[in-house]
Amino acid sequence: MAQNKVLNETVKQIISGLGLDWKEALWQHPQSGLWLMLHRYVEIAGAKAGVKYDHEPVEFNTSQGVAVVKCTATLGNNTVVTFGEASPKNNKNSYPVSMAEKRAYDRAVLKLIGVHGFIYSEDEVS
Repeated sequence: MAQNKVLNETVKQIISGLGLDWKEALWQHPQSGLWLMLHRYVEIAGAKAGVKYDHEPVEFNTSQGVAVVKCTATLGNNTVVTFGEASPKNNKNSYPVSMAEKRAYDRAVLKLIGVHGFIYSEDEVS
């Protein structure tokens, strides 16, 4: 079992500043100790912050369970480009395209609101 890592106070302030209760939106992974945000709260945080985004397919091979999606997202003057991947190596579910899309969006939002690296999306570890 991983040792508990204390959640950064700035992260708590950012999450609270978006009108979210960090105790509801985040959970700590029992093995890694990483702090994770539930996908539905990433979507709420992105909407409340005003994130604009677009997805672009990069690779889809659903018969092999592989999908890569590019997400370009903007908040104010900041733009990030990031990718979400799903393959049998990192995904156990039967919907790789949706998982890749969620991973790309979630990573983009977390980067734009300033918390990526302190917390991750739950979809990045599933």
